[in-house]
Amino acid sequence: MLLSKPIEEESGPRVPRRSRSLGLLGSGFVLLLLVFRLLDWPSPKESLLVAPLQPERWLALAQERANQGRLEAAKAMLAECRREAGPVSPIRLEAAILAIELGDLQTAFRDLRFVFRYDPDLRRQAVYLAKATWGRDGGLRLVPANDTPLRAAYFDLALKERWPEEAAALWARAQRERKPFDPDLSRRYIEALCEADQLSDARKIWDALYPGGGTVWNGGFEQELVGWGFGWRIKPQGGVGIRRDRQRASAGKASLRIRLAGLSTETDHVFAEQTILLSPNHRYELRAKGKAEEITSSSGLVIEICDRETGTVWATTPILGATTDWTELSAPVVVPPDQSVALLQIKWKGTSGWEIPTYGMAWFDELEIIESAPGIEFKGASAGPGIRAP
Repeated sequence: MLLSKPIEEESGPRVPRRSRSLGLLGSGFVLLLLVFRLLDWPSPKESLLVAPLQPERWLALAQERANQGRLEAAKAMLAECRREAGPVSPIRLEAAILAIELGDLQTAFRDLRFVFRYDPDLRRQAVYLAKATWGRDGGLRLVPANDTPLRAAYFDLALKERWPEEAAALWARAQRERKPFDPDLSRRYIEALCEADQLSDARKIWDALYPGGGTVWNGGFEQELVGWGFGWRIKPQGGVGIRRDRQRASAGKASLRIRLAGLSTETDHVFAEQTILLSPNHRYELRAKGKAEEITSSSGLVIEICDRETGTVWATTPILGATTDWTELSAPVVVPPDQSVALLQIKWKGTSGWEIPTYGMAWFDELEIIESAPGIEFKGASAGPGIRAP
């Protein structure tokens, strides 16, 4: 009697019935989750429109839910938008706007700080939105404590947008923490203060950056001519060479040399100047040392102090010309009651008539302005014996 063999399966291992049941159960669970997911949408077709890496679609759906009054659903979709957007700052900025609309200010703040940190092009919009949401100081809240790069970024924006109070607050914070801004930002701040006529504040910052100066900064020309702020500004012109001279000096190691090579003599010419701050209705004395060599003119060079706005001259030293060794130059300075900002100028004093163009050399050193005691006025018998009234 022949026994028949059991028929073998064509391929693959034998699967126990229990494993098959678990597999079917897992598939059913996934299908059930998918059904619940689809039921949350207005239509099953809508879910197919939200493909990966489409944060814009999530944002649109969140806005739609917000318009429907379904705020929790809008927040959930906004979270999906944020997750898909990743570092895409424009989407994060729009997400922040919608989060503010939904009242989720904490999430909006995180988005705005993200945009401010990573996208210089959108930094301005992020700050203005923060100000509109949290008030005038809302923008400063985007700068974390002790974050020097972000502080510099906000300081740069404050200078561009002309926010003097915020710029002053950031500057003061940087000074307290001894983390100063770079020279370019510092220069722009001083120039912004000067433009706003806040010259006293500008001068304080200048003295912190360039210490060691008196009323006249770098009057001995020992430091380089920086050409801005309260430093010496050189006025280039034809027939004149102007530079620091490290070979000749009345004191120290340098002086300012002016070389005349065919200068027209009948008009005034300013060679160098700087802005100075004096006290209204005060008396000062301007002092300097000058040296000349073969200046071929009946006129010569002077140092003057004049009103910065009107050009009205407050003081002029004697003319330096011909050939002289180091000579002391001085002049009294009387500041008008309502003025304080002046220009200190080294200039050529024009001749009264026409002369041939002049040649020669001149050096200046040890420029200073010192406050002088007020004059004593004696009246009649009040003058004591042996004292003569001036």
